[in-house]
Amino acid sequence: MTQTASMDSLHHKELGCTYEEYMLAMRRQDTPESTKAEAMQEDKERKGKASNRDWESGTDSESRITQHADGHTHLSYKVDTSIDLETGIIVCAGAELANVSDQSDFLLRVDEATETLAERGLSVEVVVADKGHHSGENLAGMEERSPIALISSPKTNKR
Repeated sequence: MTQTASMDSLHHKELGCTYEEYMLAMRRQDTPESTKAEAMQEDKERKGKASNRDWESGTDSESRITQHADGHTHLSYKVDTSIDLETGIIVCAGAELANVSDQSDFLLRVDEATETLAERGLSVEVVVADKGHHSGENLAGMEERSPIALISSPKTNKR
């Protein structure tokens, strides 16, 4: 039977307890008669509750806790693909730990795609990326490379 990483498989790296056991113990410090349901309800509002520093999956220790765009927290990996926008062909693909930011490995991904295409006698002319890849380091790195870079800027004004 194959097991997958789920938030239910979390255990505390130092204490060894499950997440539910940890929540209940914290709640019972203030309210000794608390139930698991009460502890779970209170925990929904707590900030910074599941950090990769303290928690790991018992079924997939390489997965990382991350918050997805829909707001839910899951154990995940970050999957990257470089695609030729003209043909839709995947040039290269890779997976990283989910807590590796898009900014930190962007130039590596550009270099991988450039190398893959060069092996086939092709070149990268334009790189298009979303705001998650925007940083001063990435803009400077793209200036050193020959492709034109179109990287969305992060919104600074919410209006």
